[in-house]
Amino acid sequence: MKAEDYYAWEAEQIEKHGWYIHFVGDEQSATRTNIHTHGLPAKYGHLDLQLVVPLPPKVARGVFWSVVDKIAAGTVFSPGDRASEIVKGYDVKFVKAQECGRDLLRIILPDKDGGLDRGSFKQENFNFQYEGVTEDASSQ
Repeated sequence: MKAEDYYAWEAEQIEKHGWYIHFVGDEQSATRTNIHTHGLPAKYGHLDLQLVVPLPPKVARGVFWSVVDKIAAGTVFSPGDRASEIVKGYDVKFVKAQECGRDLLRIILPDKDGGLDRGSFKQENFNFQYEGVTEDASSQ
């Protein structure tokens, strides 16, 4: 996609929804995958969101829409918060991270055993979700 096409698409999404999801490929991200939102601060006064686990686009969109629906209903998520009803049968956790110099909330996804805290993952490949985290209120 050409830059001008991307910017037109971005403006259309902000106009239509007030926010959008941006998928960044592995080669551009130190955390392997960088899927994040833009527009939540302006629309809802809430930090944008980020996922760093490689997920199919449909699954990532489902996670973001579940969280944004709660934000639209008045829920404010903060670092260290846990939420159910985002991923069926599991809690997720929110931690503060940075993406391109801006603060956002990273959604920590559980491993198959439900581990969410730094160092608690039985599946080693989930630990990278804490790379670059600037605040994890529950572990301080």
